[in-house]
Amino acid sequence: MVVESLQSFVKRKVPIRFGLVPKISGPASTEQAKAVYHLLDTYGLGVALEYLQKVGHRLRKICLDVN
Repeated sequence: MVVESLQSFVKRKVPIRFGLVPKISGPASTEQAKAVYHLLDTYGLGVALEYLQKVGHRLRKICLDVN
């Protein structure tokens, strides 16, 4: 997953610049984007990446449960 790759770069202190673009547009994705940017601005990249990783795990579990 992308989050694990980014965490690897952060842990190794590789200078990298990236952006986040929601794949789905709508009220829920807008709120998620706001939450991620708030975490990034307030607590830093580590917390924002941890949040994305947890959300990703939950979404994968939901998708597996549905299928």
